[in-house]
Formats: sequence, C-alpha cells, structure tokens
Amino acid sequence: MSENEASDDDWDDWDDWEALNSPIETGHFPWLTTINLSTKNLSSIPAEIGHLVSLTTLFLHNNNFTDIPIKIERLTWLTTLSLFNNHLTAIPVDIGHLVALNNLYLSHNHLTSLPAEIGRLTRLTKLTLAYNNLTDIPDEIGNLLSLTALHVSNNKLTSLPSSLGRLRKLTILTASYNDLTGIPDKLSTLSELRVLHLSHNPIITLTLHPILRSLAETFMMPIYH
Repeated sequence: MSENEASDDDWDDWDDWEALNSPIETGHFPWLTTINLSTKNLSSIPAEIGHLVSLTTLFLHNNNFTDIPIKIERLTWLTTLSLFNNHLTAIPVDIGHLVALNNLYLSHNHLTSLPAEIGRLTRLTKLTLAYNNLTDIPDEIGNLLSLTALHVSNNKLTSLPSSLGRLRKLTILTASYNDLTGIPDKLSTLSELRVLHLSHNPIITLTLHPILRSLAETFMMPIYH
C-alpha cells in the first residue's frame, strides 16, 4: 500500500460479504452507509449495491475489478470511494454524478485517461491516481476547487495542465516518476502548496517560482537531463 491510501484498520465498516451475496439479501439493507468489500479477490459484486442510495463510503480496493462493478450514478451521497489496487482500465462518465465525493482513490490500476466529467466533483479534497498509465490529465481538473491533495506519480505524463493553477486550496502535489519536461508557470499561484514531488522526471529547466521558496517539502532530484 502506498502513502496515498489509508489502511483498512482505520475504517469502522460493515463488511459481511455473505450477507450481500444475493439480490434478495442486499435489499434488506437500504440503511447501509458504509460497505467494505476490500481484499476479497472479487471480480464482481451484486448490482443491487448500486441501489443503496444511503451509502456514503464504499471500499472496493485490493480486488480484481477491471471496471467499476456497479452503476454508480445513484450513489449521490457517496463521500469516499476506494478502488485502488485493482485492474481498472477506464472510469465511466457517470463518475460525474457523485457530487458529494470527498475522497477518490484510484491508484495502482491500469488507467490511461480520465473522463472530463471528473471536473464535476467540486467537493473532492483528495484524489489519488498514482501508479497508472495516464498520459494526460484533463483540463477539467482545474474545476476541483476544494482539492487539497493530488497524487499522480508513476504515470506517463509529459505535462501537467495549467488549470492546476486554479486549485488554490492544494497543499500536496506528487508527480514523481513521469515524463515531465517542465511544470506550468501557473503553479506559482498556489499559495497553500507545501509539498511538491517532481523527482525522476526529464525536467530540462525549472524556473524558481516564488511559491517554491515557501514549500515545506520539495523533492525534485534526481532530475534527468
């Protein structure tokens, strides 16, 4: 598990998989707010979980999902969705319906892109995308004005969108182990940024923005030429 995800031990959860293993039984729990089905070697789950509209927390990490295994557009009260360490290749555009989402964990998958609809998650505070195959980040990321932590290390990014400059609450940005040749000038507007990780990128030139002087933690070496 990387630094970007929490431990199962940190969560007070309801994780009786057997009780949820049939559509009939699933319908008996409309009041559920938290379900933890992590680390169970799952490749599918009952579709009826997508009808549990009271859910606020759904943990599906450390499984074998190749896509999000339920229709999520009805889970509009969801605040935390954890899907790290699966085999996801895409995120559906329906992710944009989860307007209450605060934490979205997608690290350690096989994602190559993100839908523009991710920009609708304006309450999101933490987004982890490390250890994927992303080649770009959509400009709509700049709409996530509540975001405080963004983790995109260990991808295939050649640039970061200038729209990151709109994320005035961002305090942590990790983008090590990519193919970045520079960083957007507009990062200098991020007055709350305290942690910036850029190591192991082919950065050719790096202007010393005033903002870099105020960082509590900056990892930029080794920078390859």
